[in-house]
Amino acid sequence: MMETHQVDTVMSRNRDPDDTEEWFPTKESKQDLDDVQSSRDEFRDWVLTNVRETRSSATSSRTEGTKENGQPHGLPSIKDALSKSATYEEAYDYIKPFSTINELGGAYQAQSGLLQERAHGIKKIGYSVQKFAATFLDCLQSIKGIVNIAGIAAPGYVGAAYETLNILFAVAASRQKVEDELTDMLEDIKELLPSLIVYEQIYRNPVLGRKIAAAYKSIIYFARGATKYYIADHGYKRFGRVFSGKQGFYVSNSSFRKDLLAVKNQCEVLLSINIDKIKKIAEDQQKQLDRLIAAVSLERLVKFRGYLAQPPSYEQDLKESLTRYTQILCGFTTNERVEQLSAEALLAEVRDWSKSNSSQLLILAGMNELSTLENDNLSWLSPAAIGIVQHLRDNGETVTHYLCQESSSYSKDILPQEIISSLMYQLLLKQPEVLQGDTYGSLSTQLDGRDIRVLDLNVLVEIMIQILQLPRDGDRVYIVLDRADRCREETMRKVTLLIALAKIVTQTKCVTVKILVVVNTLYWETFDRDWEALKRSEFYDSERVRQCRKDQQMDPSRW
Repeated sequence: MMETHQVDTVMSRNRDPDDTEEWFPTKESKQDLDDVQSSRDEFRDWVLTNVRETRSSATSSRTEGTKENGQPHGLPSIKDALSKSATYEEAYDYIKPFSTINELGGAYQAQSGLLQERAHGIKKIGYSVQKFAATFLDCLQSIKGIVNIAGIAAPGYVGAAYETLNILFAVAASRQKVEDELTDMLEDIKELLPSLIVYEQIYRNPVLGRKIAAAYKSIIYFARGATKYYIADHGYKRFGRVFSGKQGFYVSNSSFRKDLLAVKNQCEVLLSINIDKIKKIAEDQQKQLDRLIAAVSLERLVKFRGYLAQPPSYEQDLKESLTRYTQILCGFTTNERVEQLSAEALLAEVRDWSKSNSSQLLILAGMNELSTLENDNLSWLSPAAIGIVQHLRDNGETVTHYLCQESSSYSKDILPQEIISSLMYQLLLKQPEVLQGDTYGSLSTQLDGRDIRVLDLNVLVEIMIQILQLPRDGDRVYIVLDRADRCREETMRKVTLLIALAKIVTQTKCVTVKILVVVNTLYWETFDRDWEALKRSEFYDSERVRQCRKDQQMDPSRW
C-alpha cells in the first residue's frame, strides 16, 4: 500500500484549501466520508481473511491448482485489486482487460494452465465476465465525479472508493454467474448520477457537498455489502437465492436511490441557477462591450465626418432641411387644376423597383405642366419621392437621401463627389459600429488627407461600395436623390453622376441597393442625350438601370 500512500501525498499537496471550504466547510459535512474511511481497514482485512478461508476449504487438488487467493487463474485477483486502486486511471486499467473477449482469453491462457480442449470454457465463462466488466467500467466513469469531489476533502477518500470497487469487481467476476441484480444496480448508479466531471467548477456548493458525501457512502457501502455476499454466501446457498429472486445483498434500494437522486436533483437546481447567473454575466458583459464599441465607433465616426467634409451639425441639418422641403412641397401640391402624384401611387407604378430582390437604379424623369411654371419651378415628381423616403423609414428600412434643391428658388453649387460623400456619411451614421478592425484602417487609408471635392469620383464610388458591403442590419439600402437638375454645377447635368450611380447598383454585392433619382427634364436640357450615353456605358444593365418618364398633365376632372 506504499504506492497508494505516495499518490495520496502528492494529491494532498496539490489540493486547494479553498475548494475544501466550498464543498465541505464543516466537520459534519464530511461525516459520511469519514465513516467510509474509518471502516476501510476493517473491510479490507475481512476480505483478505475470508478469501483465504475460501481457498483453504477447497478439498479438490484440481480446484486448488487453479486458484490464487481464492480466485480462479486468469480472472482479476484480490492482490491486484488492492494494489491498483489509488486513482481512477489505475482502477480503469485494472478492469479494462476483462471487457473484451480477446484480452480475456489471453489473460486466461497466460495465467492458467488450461488445456487446449478446454478453450470453449473460456468463451462460455468469458462472455459473462466481458459483459460485466463493460458495465462496471461505465459505472466507474459515472462514479468518478462523486469520488473526485470526495477527494477534495481528503485524498484518502479516492483510494478507499476505488479499492472497494476493485475488490467487488474481482470477487463478482470470479463467480460463475453474476446475478442480474448487481448489474441492475450498476446501471442504476450510471443512470442516476450526473456527469460531475464537466460541471465540477460550476457546482461548487456545500449543500451539494453533503449530498455527494451521502451518495459516496451509499455507493461504497453497497459495494462492500455485495462483496461480502459474493465471498460469504456461495455455492448452493447463493444459487438458491438467485432462483428465489432475492440476492444476498438485496435490500430496499429506496435509501440508496434517494441519495443518488438527491445529488442529481441538486445538480439540476444548481445548474439552473448557474445558467441564470452566467446568462446575467453574459448580458452585462455584452452591454459593456456594446458601450465600448459605441464609444470607439463614435470616435471613429467623428474622424470620418472630417474625411468626408461634413459639418458637426450635419445630422441635425439633414433633418431640418428635409422638414422644410416637405412643407414647401405640401404647398406646391395644392394646385387643383393639374395632375398630382402621391408616394403610394408612385410605389404602385414602380413596384418592381421597390419590391424586387435585385439592386436597381430608377431615374424618374419628367416636367411640370407648363401652366404651373409662372408660379413655381418645383418638380411635380418630388412630393412622391419625398413621400417614399418617409414611407420606407416608417417601415424600418435603411434610407439615405440628398436634396439638390431645398426651396423653390435656391440652388446648390455642388459636385457629384459631395453628393456621394454625403450619402456615405449617412450610411455610417446609421450603423457606426461597422467601423471596426481592418475595415476602419482600410477606409481611413483611402480617405485620410484627401480633399473630397477633387478626389476622383470613381475612387469615391469604390469606397461607397465597400461601405455598402459591410455587415449591417437589414439586407436593403434605399437612396433617394431629388432634383439633380437643379445644381448650377454643369457636371451635374452630364452623364458622370448617372454612370457612377449605375456602377453602385451593378457592382455592390451582399446587399440590395435601390436608388431613385428625380429629374425635371425642363432644367436638364441634354437629359435624353445623356441617357443614351449612360446606356452605352459598361455599367448599363437594362434589368438594373431604368428610366420612368412621367410628364404632368392637366387634371381632366378639373377642366
